[in-house]
Amino acid sequence: LEASGWTVPGMLLARNRLTPGNVALWQLSPTGEWVGSTWSDYCQAVAAASNGFRKLGLASGDRVGIMAASCREWDFVQLAVLAAGGVAVGLDPYGLDEHIREISCRCGFVGVVLAHPSLLDKIDDTVRQRLRFVVCLEAAGVAGVVPLAELLAEAHVGEARNQALPDAAATIIFTSGTTGEPKGIEYSHRQMCLAASAILSAFPQVGEGSHLACWLPLSNLFQRMINLSAIGRGAQTYYVSDPREIMRYIQPIAPHLFIGVPRFYEKLHAGIQESISQQPAWQQSLVHWALGVGDRWAAAVRAGQTQGVRSRLEFALADWLVLRKLRGALGPNLRFMISGSAPMPVWLLERFHAMGLPILEAYGVSENIVPVSIN
Repeated sequence: LEASGWTVPGMLLARNRLTPGNVALWQLSPTGEWVGSTWSDYCQAVAAASNGFRKLGLASGDRVGIMAASCREWDFVQLAVLAAGGVAVGLDPYGLDEHIREISCRCGFVGVVLAHPSLLDKIDDTVRQRLRFVVCLEAAGVAGVVPLAELLAEAHVGEARNQALPDAAATIIFTSGTTGEPKGIEYSHRQMCLAASAILSAFPQVGEGSHLACWLPLSNLFQRMINLSAIGRGAQTYYVSDPREIMRYIQPIAPHLFIGVPRFYEKLHAGIQESISQQPAWQQSLVHWALGVGDRWAAAVRAGQTQGVRSRLEFALADWLVLRKLRGALGPNLRFMISGSAPMPVWLLERFHAMGLPILEAYGVSENIVPVSIN
């Protein structure tokens, strides 16, 4: 991270110098095929878009709102804004309109990057009239709107001219607004880099080339910090734009680490139970026996108890017959999962541990970019 100069675009440049030809990002094509981009591709896209934003009038300290589903273009835009010295503010396209209007007023955006032009209606009227530019991911032929493809096609400019400063603002994160109006918390480049460094030091298991799924909204700090950590470690990020589709793509992604929220894990467990209930009676009995063995084994592990030969053999048999197949629903590489944003029911943590899929609970607050604690 020292090589990055403690700026977010600097992290990308440092990664590119280490492994330029390695795959960095994967995105589904319209035909349903995974298309990869290297770290060199990533850097070139950021350099071109950053140059384009400067031509559109973006200056250091200016704030830009980004409202789109999770995709590699979201990250291209974020890094490009930061490299130009700007401040990137994520907006949830599915968030409440009044919250988005409030955030746009408080930030005083000079420009916005949207999935499509219709989202412009969510921005406050006064702010909209003052915008220097509107860039859209899908905007061919719409008057007054610049297609992102036009920025990405900027002439070759080499590496992004990183105008970011370590202690300058990089982003503003807004709280959910569940207890009143959303509150903004400003983070500097140094703080974001420090958080990535802390996360990576806690998880040496996530190695260079590891697979990570980006499926939570990138307006969410949780997902954005995972993507930033992927840059630091050289991990591969797979984008799933519709969160409801994550289980459809989990096998080809084959993540080494998976992040989610308790509601997702509750639905995942319900889906596993439903699948079990559709099996013949003898298979259901076998699964329930194996889960019972797994429960006892996991409880002993948590208590630090040494298992005897019989228990080890019984668990090995249960794992070979059943438990490894249950884990296989999430791909062959998964080491553990992480849950954040709300408390997990203890029984659910224990049940996944019984399958050999430990869920580590992370706790943090929006006001502190580094996670407070994780087991």
